[in-house]
Amino acid sequence: MPSDLIGTDIPPAFEPECAPATPGQQPAPLVSAQEAPVPDWNPPVHERLTALLDQNGIAYRLLHHAAEGRSEAVAALRGTAVGQGAKALVCRVKLSSTQRTHVLAVFPADRRADLDAIARASGGKKASLASRDLARALTGCEIGAIPPFVFNPALTLLVDETLGSRFEEIVFNAGRLDASIVMRASDYLTLVRPRTAAFTREAERDTADAVRAGD
Repeated sequence: MPSDLIGTDIPPAFEPECAPATPGQQPAPLVSAQEAPVPDWNPPVHERLTALLDQNGIAYRLLHHAAEGRSEAVAALRGTAVGQGAKALVCRVKLSSTQRTHVLAVFPADRRADLDAIARASGGKKASLASRDLARALTGCEIGAIPPFVFNPALTLLVDETLGSRFEEIVFNAGRLDASIVMRASDYLTLVRPRTAAFTREAERDTADAVRAGD
């Protein structure tokens, strides 16, 4: 049965894997059944993200609000639709008994992500959510604050095909729980040039077993 979930210049050393100079993302390196390498998160992700957008001339709005990572709650604080939220989940994908890879799966916050579909899209056998500690190590962010950008070569960006299909703008937590960025969906997709796949479905409302996670 499918597993699903409710849904300035940068120094060369800090250029993200999703930088426009990269002609399409390559799969993240394989790692052992242990864990992936941990980069130095200085400067912090919030600064890297705004610098990336600034250096590429991307128009965006920076919103400040109470600290919140839950999709519905933060949408209310932002004054945006839940479906505009670009939710980012860190997943561990099992490729074999000894090899794993890590994926940042991005999709509209009002949809459910299917972990089995994420595994298939990543060439793996099974996918699971990364632990809170591993997600923090791989992204430099707390759960709920992870933006839909990859700044770590140990992560592969995977974006659901529905992102940007209903709203002109997307919004996401900007590496912090108390700040969000609003930008055009088309600018995001042009900038990161992600691998895309269909790995979500419409979320059922008032489902008792819904698992909620922040953007």
